[in-house]
Amino acid sequence: MAILHFVVTFTAKLNAMPNLRSTILMLFICSGLIAQAQPKQVKLKGHKCPSIAISDPGEFYSTYNFSDNDLHALDSAGLKSTVIENIIAHHTETSWPGKLASLDERIANPDILKSYVVYKVAEINNMVVVLVPAKYNSDKPEGWALTEDVYFILSKAGVNL
Repeated sequence: MAILHFVVTFTAKLNAMPNLRSTILMLFICSGLIAQAQPKQVKLKGHKCPSIAISDPGEFYSTYNFSDNDLHALDSAGLKSTVIENIIAHHTETSWPGKLASLDERIANPDILKSYVVYKVAEINNMVVVLVPAKYNSDKPEGWALTEDVYFILSKAGVNL
């Protein structure tokens, strides 16, 4: 009963003070926006990955095969073996959602590709390995939304570092 009394009293006071009510409403809205904001960098098993942007979706390597030298470069970049295995398992279109996996869809929708939140994991040769976290990319349209983290391989010309 005491809780009901508190709620009724608090609601009455809020109605009597419209500025306080507006302030509390703005506080809730702003806290929701802050919770949605993407960090400037993420940690991938202890490895710092800075935020970057895809600038040219035509620079994707969606079926790239890692050479032994590439794998050595990833290891030399300080990536743990579990991270390298995860990159290998999730960097080609066979592990991506339907429309993302389609070359025709990627060509027709470059702005969707540019809108992905991505983080630079490593550079190998003239390419960049990027993490595409599902956490920040689950809001994409059907066929583009991620349910698990994936990786993209792009040429350096295709990203803003």
